[in-house]
Amino acid sequence: MQLTKHLVALLAVGRTTENNNQCPSHHNKASPTVTTLPSSINNLDRRQAWSVQIGIITSALTSTVMTSPASATIMPTSATSPKTTTSLSTSQTVNFARKQPGLVVGDLSKDIVCEVFVDFACPYSRKMFEVLSELVKTDKKYTKRMAFMFHNVVQPWHHQSLWLHESSFAVKLLYPDVEYAYWTALFKDAPNWYDKEIYDLTRSEFYDKIASFAANIIVAETSNKTSDNNNNKDYAVIKSRILQYLIPPLQKGGDFPSGGLLLGASPTDDENALFPMSKQVVKFQRNRGVHVTPTVFFNGIEQTQISSEWGPQEWSQFLNEALLYNLLI
Repeated sequence: MQLTKHLVALLAVGRTTENNNQCPSHHNKASPTVTTLPSSINNLDRRQAWSVQIGIITSALTSTVMTSPASATIMPTSATSPKTTTSLSTSQTVNFARKQPGLVVGDLSKDIVCEVFVDFACPYSRKMFEVLSELVKTDKKYTKRMAFMFHNVVQPWHHQSLWLHESSFAVKLLYPDVEYAYWTALFKDAPNWYDKEIYDLTRSEFYDKIASFAANIIVAETSNKTSDNNNNKDYAVIKSRILQYLIPPLQKGGDFPSGGLLLGASPTDDENALFPMSKQVVKFQRNRGVHVTPTVFFNGIEQTQISSEWGPQEWSQFLNEALLYNLLI
């Protein structure tokens, strides 16, 4: 009954508001008939009343739909009524990146950034990454005066592409100090992970193999660091921690990591704890219009002249000119 009264009042306000919204030359000289509004909104401006009524009715309809028929009750709405909130899981309510994927080499604070979109399963990406890695190693000015940001690009025509990128996500989260070394090692070993080499592997077998590879790299990189925790040198522990992020929690061997909650994943998900990061990189590359790999942007502008065929000389010329220009402005 209360809902019916509100609907009647709303229709009355709507008819009156429509007349008032016409051009002045179309107004009737006779005053329009106005239906009296409920006392709770009688003194409000008609446009404000319209908004109030819409809010009241929307609230009532929502309550009706979300309440089971056996207990459906429309509660009276007043300005002093406490607001009720529905508790949703973090993965449903938060829509932002918890962790920036990708590899940063250099100094981002210099505001000169070369973005390189690459795929671990792409031989052309491998070539460009290796050229740039060697360049920044031999000439430190590049990492001191600018930054390279390597973005993960999942290419679906290489079915293992996603799994390779997931391994880099796990290393980033668990062993960030080894991230650059892992990218370097994975690109160097990439031919062993191309389509024909892993065609017969199941997803489970692939995860086990890539986790073993990552654990070996991490052990090699941390074995000489006396300050590291012993767990960072234990191959079995490292592999187990990586597999926690790779294996979906509902599958055999699944053991959901607590860090997965911070990413927006859940132990009841069908996918692994890293799938929010995978969705993030795919959405990012689509928003940037990236299709092929490698693709290069310099300070946000795509550099279509850059090719995977470029060697150290072409890259040095390009970067030197770019840095010189930024010094002059």
